Amino acid sequence: MSACIELPRYRREERFATSEIVRICADDHVVTAPLADISMSGARILAPRPGPMGTVVTLALRQVGDIAARIVDGSDRTFVVEFVATDRTRDALIRKLFSGQYGLRPREVHWPGLLGALVARVLR
Repeated sequence: MSACIELPRYRREERFATSEIVRICADDHVVTAPLADISMSGARILAPRPGPMGTVVTLALRQVGDIAARIVDGSDRTFVVEFVATDRTRDALIRKLFSGQYGLRPREVHWPGLLGALVARVLR
């Protein structure tokens, strides 16, 4: 019965791992880079941050088109954007992410870890 109780979620949206190439337009320069993951609310891009935090960039996503995004985190290797989605782009993101392309593969079950997690949850 305790295994049926869901713990609080730390993220607003489910993330999907990908290596899709995206075109990023920031101010007057354009770069292409792979995505590390994508969700309905944003994406993590494997490239140096093209501007300071809060900078608005435009991403060209396959099956979605151009979407405005705000830089919310980053380093010299990756950066994270939060989408500034309109109804049209939100609908396109829903179709892109939940159409089966990003289906989750079954994971291998590690029984000792699973049993340890169940015991820890029971003892909370």
